[in-house]
Amino acid sequence: MRGILAGSVVYLLALSLGAAQAQEPPRATVTALSDEIAVDSPPVVTLGRPVALDAPPSSDQTVRRVSYNDPVPLSGPGLLQVRGGDGQPPGGVSTPPPGAPILPASPNEQYNCGVATQNPAAHSWWDKTKDFCGGFPWFGKGNGLDSNPNHRLFESDNAFPGFISPVTNPFYFEDPRSLTELRPIFMYQATPIKNFTFHGGDIEFLGLQARVAITDQFSFVINELGLIWSEPNSPTGDFQTHDGFTELKLGPKFTFYRNESSGTVAAAGLTFDLPVGDHNVLQDTGDLSLVPYLSVAQRIIRTPYGTLNGMGTLGYNVSLDNQRSDNLFLSLHTDFDVGDLHRIYPLLELNSFYYTSNGKQENVGFEGADLFNFGSEHVSGKGEVSLALGARFKINDHIQVGGAFETPITTHSYLQDFRVTFDLIFRY
Repeated sequence: MRGILAGSVVYLLALSLGAAQAQEPPRATVTALSDEIAVDSPPVVTLGRPVALDAPPSSDQTVRRVSYNDPVPLSGPGLLQVRGGDGQPPGGVSTPPPGAPILPASPNEQYNCGVATQNPAAHSWWDKTKDFCGGFPWFGKGNGLDSNPNHRLFESDNAFPGFISPVTNPFYFEDPRSLTELRPIFMYQATPIKNFTFHGGDIEFLGLQARVAITDQFSFVINELGLIWSEPNSPTGDFQTHDGFTELKLGPKFTFYRNESSGTVAAAGLTFDLPVGDHNVLQDTGDLSLVPYLSVAQRIIRTPYGTLNGMGTLGYNVSLDNQRSDNLFLSLHTDFDVGDLHRIYPLLELNSFYYTSNGKQENVGFEGADLFNFGSEHVSGKGEVSLALGARFKINDHIQVGGAFETPITTHSYLQDFRVTFDLIFRY
């Protein structure tokens, strides 16, 4: 268990290292220029000997006579007369008579001449607010709350088309990009026969996730909202066959680093785990848990056959009372963008939960990972790791589907014998 966690942490640190290296500015290369520049072509224009104005024209047709006229004085206040070589206005344009009124320049012309055309005091309070907050890198610099002129309000960050969102552990494994989407999710989970309560029973979840990208750095996430069916084969105590509403998980996310050239995205967020679900499916344990997390995505390597990408989320689920158990979780994802077509992505994901403290709700020795927080009294110091194999297919830029088969790879498998996850994403 410790070896798997150590390897997972190394993988997540490797993704973070890509973000750190991307911050180094490129070194400029200076190339010395030759001291002598050869000129092979003859000059285009040459000056000949000065000739008097009353001299006869030259017989050389390649010689063109030019002359210099003294500046013509102004004939009126603020009026400049332009005349050609023959002393007449060019193009047959007549000049106004002396004393004629001078028309003021248009606002656009005044602006072109450097004249302030707007009164700063006439700006609205909203304009002043946008100007002030625009100095911060995470606030709007475009229209409204847009973070740059190319980003529209509520539009998903589409600067990384080669990335995909993870499939498994959907309530905690978070894509670091700022996204606007609806994501229906279905999970079927078979429980281990050796679990004395569920004893080979099954659990189903059907729900919806929602994300709103306020800017390409600020977003709000509803991580879990739905229904759950719990069907233990040996029901006892609070563990009965029931269905009901799940807990509600939601919170803000801040994408603090984006580097399109290196393919690096990093975000931090805080999820509020509200136990407001139904008691008969054990979705109301305790009062509240806070889930701070860090998520990183990195383009790893490009090949002639496609691009390998990685993503990881590290977080801690801490309760604000002693009824719920606490855990440290880590989820890792790698996928391959086949042919760089941004359509087909085979993927591999790893999810681990390590319980750091017991709860005081249920006198059992197992927990529910991402589906339940039983408040178990005998799980501290234990953990579980699962591995998932699946794929994601992008129908177009706005619709994609994903699926994965997940199974435990450690001896401690509290509530999962295997799990199948499917999702459908509608993204703006």
